[in-house]
Amino acid sequence: MKPTRFCRAALALLAMAIAPHALAQAKPQAPAAVPMPKTDRMSMADFKRLLAANNVVVLDVRSADSYAAGHIPGALSVPESTINAAVAEKLKKMGKPIATYCS
Repeated sequence: MKPTRFCRAALALLAMAIAPHALAQAKPQAPAAVPMPKTDRMSMADFKRLLAANNVVVLDVRSADSYAAGHIPGALSVPESTINAAVAEKLKKMGKPIATYCS
């Protein structure tokens, strides 16, 4: 499934918030102009293995209503609009890979 524009923007914001040096190097731009950072992708088998071992933080970046309608068990609801440096720092302190998903 190809990521939606919304999902790509959420991943870009999260990646920039987690990597402070990326913020320092980024020039202020309108949100639509934020470039998509290079992100690692994992196979579904690897994701399932990490999830079963509780070795991954799963973020559902959809709206709260979409999360309430159904989500991956154990996923945290972190709508794209709420991702900021403070949220990213808390996630970073969890010390686990972060897997995001959207529609």
